[in-house]
Amino acid sequence: MDRIDKFIRKLEKDEALHVLTIMERIRGNDLQNLDVKKLKGKVNEYRVRIGKRRIQFRKSDSGNQITYLGNRDDSTY
Repeated sequence: MDRIDKFIRKLEKDEALHVLTIMERIRGNDLQNLDVKKLKGKVNEYRVRIGKRRIQFRKSDSGNQITYLGNRDDSTY
């Protein structure tokens, strides 16, 4: 089990479904109406903010790859 799956399993059911829906939108490159921001000092790395949760992903020609999912804290980025 990877870190993203483990994090999702710890969430409440309705919040986990919301996060999974957002993750599918990111993978499908449907980024409209999402709080997307490019990360400084990194190439093709972006983050989406969902309340206190953060989803970090990398854009590529073959699609977006999610690299991190977690709570916001001082060491998130």
